[in-house]
Amino acid sequence: MADTFDRFFVAPSNFDRTLDFYTKVLGCEITSKWGSTEEGRGATLQIGGMKAAIADEHRDDTQDNARKAINGTRLTIYIAVDSLQARFNAITDKHCIVIEPERTHWGIHWCVVRDPDGNLIAYTQK
Repeated sequence: MADTFDRFFVAPSNFDRTLDFYTKVLGCEITSKWGSTEEGRGATLQIGGMKAAIADEHRDDTQDNARKAINGTRLTIYIAVDSLQARFNAITDKHCIVIEPERTHWGIHWCVVRDPDGNLIAYTQK
């Protein structure tokens, strides 16, 4: 069995703001939600074939240790799309745009957005 992409995880500084960004600005669909403000909330999101999970910090020794180990590390998430221009046009708040659609010197067409926690999402088209 070949490895395949499953989802990316975001640990937001503000759950509601980040959930609004991924659903209202980027157009992700909420496929499941769990928890409460007291115990920590989470949601699984999907757009096309891509899945994401966001979750409040909550008391879980394994998770707390994992978060401390990666504190300060920012990844850029690359999402391949059929039509970069259509994806760019669908972004409802252009203030999050870091790089407008352009052709790179390494051969892809891309645009890059920043979510409320500073994570970069690069939409690419070959």
